[in-house]
Amino acid sequence: MINMNEVTNKLIGLLIANKRLSILNDVALSFNEIYNEKKNIAIATVITATPISDDIRKKALSKIKSLSDKSVEIKNIVDENILGGFILRFENTEYNASFSKRLMQLKTELIK
Repeated sequence: MINMNEVTNKLIGLLIANKRLSILNDVALSFNEIYNEKKNIAIATVITATPISDDIRKKALSKIKSLSDKSVEIKNIVDENILGGFILRFENTEYNASFSKRLMQLKTELIK
């Protein structure tokens, strides 16, 4: 059995009693958003073709922290479709330095 906080147990019990357990994931995601906002935490998403190393994670974190006064956490998503490079999403901004984007740009230039 999983050992959970009493409030969490009551919440799950309430969702079950009201036949709303299907929204548990949405409740958890909303809680995390509110928690991060209150604690001044921002999430930066780095999409790469392979998992990033600890060294790259530290360098990216250092660079991202210089752009914001918030505490920053990095979430790494692995997507082999980008072939290489990375895509960085942070505070409504996306920087796409993926090989797949560059290949599409070259293709567009060649077709012109």
